Amino acid sequence: MKRRAGTRRVIFVPERKLSETILDFAAPLLEPLGRTPELAEARRAVELAISVWNFHVMATPLWGKPKFLAEAREKMCSPGPPQGLATLFEVLEQRRREHFGTDYRFVGTWTFESDATGGGTLRCEAMLPEGCEAYRPPAVETRISIGGRFLDDVKIRQTPTSLLTFPPERHRAEVSDDRVVIHVPAYVAIQLFADGTLPPARGAAVEVVVFAQPPRRMVLAEVRASKRAVSGDVVSLVFDDAR
Repeated sequence: MKRRAGTRRVIFVPERKLSETILDFAAPLLEPLGRTPELAEARRAVELAISVWNFHVMATPLWGKPKFLAEAREKMCSPGPPQGLATLFEVLEQRRREHFGTDYRFVGTWTFESDATGGGTLRCEAMLPEGCEAYRPPAVETRISIGGRFLDDVKIRQTPTSLLTFPPERHRAEVSDDRVVIHVPAYVAIQLFADGTLPPARGAAVEVVVFAQPPRRMVLAEVRASKRAVSGDVVSLVFDDAR
């Protein structure tokens, strides 16, 4: 279904730089060249990797142009190209599917130059489809999750077309050896109960992760009413370690 004019789609974009991702993707081509490859050889390997990457990005539903990948596959796997190119193409195809399938960034202009260590430095432009804007999640050290849900990702519907979320700084936590108290906007707590992420008090254990600390299996002990905050009602979710 075609989007209405003026609307935008927000898509997840990995925090990792695209240049770093491409060099990782190109590892099967670069590693056989050694630690200090000839610049021209390394550049050819990166060029092939970027071409395969872009063909697969364009073939995703978000970009909607699969014909380029089909044409490239047919050309590279035909008898004409140098021996072994078809195998490399297939290796990169599989690597893209298994490890990078949800990265929709297209490589625009790019350069690959030698660096002081004898290796190479890739710089590239990351592009998204027209009408899309990037969403990069906050650093995990600033986030709290309950039952696998980051609290700043909890969406509360306001109208049929609008959703309310609260940023990481609106969620606080007090951590002790056997207890965690998490202070959240009341709307977030209600939504967690409504969608089943939070079981009833003294019910099943859930996983709690506070600011990138190790996960803990905990049981909701009680819900406390907190003082009314300047920006709205806050409740305290009190968790005890599961026995």
